Amino acid sequence: IILKVAGILTVKGGTGAIIEYHGPGVDNISCTGMGTICNMGAEIGATTSLFPFNKRMGDYLRATGRGDIAAQAEANKDLLTPDSGAPYDQLIEIDLSTLEPHVNGPFTPDLAHPISKLGANAKKAGWPVDIRV
Repeated sequence: IILKVAGILTVKGGTGAIIEYHGPGVDNISCTGMGTICNMGAEIGATTSLFPFNKRMGDYLRATGRGDIAAQAEANKDLLTPDSGAPYDQLIEIDLSTLEPHVNGPFTPDLAHPISKLGANAKKAGWPVDIRV
């Protein structure tokens, strides 16, 4: 998800922004996945990135010995989720059912390539295409 977003916004497109991920797909992302996406927000210049509190987060907190924090978050869930009808400066919609894995680079994290186009893009740009160990 963040690799696609980086391709859309570029390395400076999120500068000074707070990136808020929301929608029905959020409930299908693991907590570690959400953490990775938020951490990589720095690659697009975001001030911070966040997801709304959901059941997975509560389960994760309990599984990692932080049940008291989960209980507090659940009691205040309305403060940890988007307000209905909240305005956004920009809205990017990504259909997760059609999103294919991406590889970003080389040279910059906003050069996003869907896996299906990576080989052709590499050949066209003259990048090495042989992988060796």
